[in-house]
Amino acid sequence: MTLHEAAIGLRERRFSSVELTEACLDRVAELDNRIGAFIEVTGDQAMMDAQAADRAFTAGRPGTQLTGIPVAVKDIIDTASVQTTANSHVWRHRIPERDATVVARLKRSGAVGLGKLNTNEFAIGRVGDGDLRPPPRNPWRVDRSTGGSSSGPAAALAARMCFAALGTDTGGSIRAPASHCGVVGLKPTLGRVSRAGVAMLSWTLDHVGPMARSTRDIAAVLRRIAGHDPDDASSARRSVPDYEPEIGAGVDGLRIGVPEAYLDTLEIQEDVLASFREAVTALRQGGARFEPVVLPTPPLSAMLDPIVLTEAASIHHSRLVGDEPYGHGFRERMALGLIYSGVEYAHALRARARYISDMQQVMKSVDLLAMPTMSVTAPRHDVDIDTVRSPFTGYFNISGQPAISVPCGRDRHGLPIGLQLIGRWFDEATVLRAAEICEQATGAIGSPELIDRGPQ
Repeated sequence: MTLHEAAIGLRERRFSSVELTEACLDRVAELDNRIGAFIEVTGDQAMMDAQAADRAFTAGRPGTQLTGIPVAVKDIIDTASVQTTANSHVWRHRIPERDATVVARLKRSGAVGLGKLNTNEFAIGRVGDGDLRPPPRNPWRVDRSTGGSSSGPAAALAARMCFAALGTDTGGSIRAPASHCGVVGLKPTLGRVSRAGVAMLSWTLDHVGPMARSTRDIAAVLRRIAGHDPDDASSARRSVPDYEPEIGAGVDGLRIGVPEAYLDTLEIQEDVLASFREAVTALRQGGARFEPVVLPTPPLSAMLDPIVLTEAASIHHSRLVGDEPYGHGFRERMALGLIYSGVEYAHALRARARYISDMQQVMKSVDLLAMPTMSVTAPRHDVDIDTVRSPFTGYFNISGQPAISVPCGRDRHGLPIGLQLIGRWFDEATVLRAAEICEQATGAIGSPELIDRGPQ
């Protein structure tokens, strides 16, 4: 079931939240020794949450669409009285006193918390180096990578261990694993969702967003976690719409831009490009109008790296000079951040401002942009994710626009392919509308082989 289907079943009392939660915990017990999606499972607390949800249903207090739904969060997001480790030995004993704002909002919505999900060390360290837990395996093929750094959320969703998850995205860390694992991941507009209580990597580029198995599920979670937060000065004072009614509006009349000239400059896996073209055809058949657009494409690394690495190094600097047990991969990246000069950082910020201005001009002529999420499907598990950086995702962390990855097919080896749709600032509703049309047109991409065969 999707989250949406599970919510209907709970309201119709076809099953209880306790039964739903037990099923998820059983799935974790059955498969996670092979997948490694979870860093910590909070089974006892989850059962108490589920019992509270069932009491609410029995008393005629249905709550929200998330009431009684098992969810989990990436382990850089604080959870009161539950370890938040960032998958690092540095934080191996850290237990926050307060929930992150997004966790508090999930709890108020009645969601059932299953636990904390795997990530690269502090969402940037090299895979497997310095981690408390090894990197997750891709449920579609356990010899393949999930991508990073929201690897645990994507793997858990693909393996049907939970109904929704929260991830973070600084250069593609929600959308890349969503694409590789065949789930849906949304990076909302910068400022749409609070980052209070989230381990910061880059205070100017970090985004928190929902991951799930359908666009409608994403809409339900986004509505509950979005909105201004006085504890986060960067959160926007913008009203949060009910996204679900917008989803059914279709794409008739929408103007969608495709950066054909940019695509022609890139090496894109043949299967990926074919699935992208099929998704474009489906949107066109739904009534969307496609127009070629010319995107500003300055060297991404000249903007992204100086900002991310300098800001991350400044956050961790006081601990890096000591003997804290960071992994070698993390230390190497922070060393690069310390090398950048103030002038280079300032140049990157100015280049970012120019880029945002240029993108605002582009978005005056179209409602959405469409492109592949990743240029390749999931690489081998032992490949460093930095070597398969997407040429598509990081630009929209720089611009701060909402961007979603939605499954649009599978390659010749059966591995998922993602379509990325990018909208105007704070117009997540239009992004979700188009994403659902793609889902309907391409149909379900099926179940991972691990689930079909069961544990080996």
